[in-house]
Amino acid sequence: MRLIATEAETGGRYTVLERVTPAGWGPPRHIRSREDEIFYILEGTYKVGTSAALFRLEDAPFCRGVPHGFRNTGLAHACA
Repeated sequence: MRLIATEAETGGRYTVLERVTPAGWGPPRHIRSREDEIFYILEGTYKVGTSAALFRLEDAPFCRGVPHGFRNTGLAHACA
């Protein structure tokens, strides 16, 4: 992961990270209770899963208050 902008640098408004995700990998489900998690895909293919459904990232890029995770579904590294 590469830190691009910190909360301190943006006056507490947001943090920006760039993440390279190996093929087939994704973090375990987690919950963001205070902030939105927004994905901007630079390269590759991701899917996001919630406790209710699995959907394409293009359909619902914001995840707050629900258990969710994401996975690189491609055959090569992806970057978001």
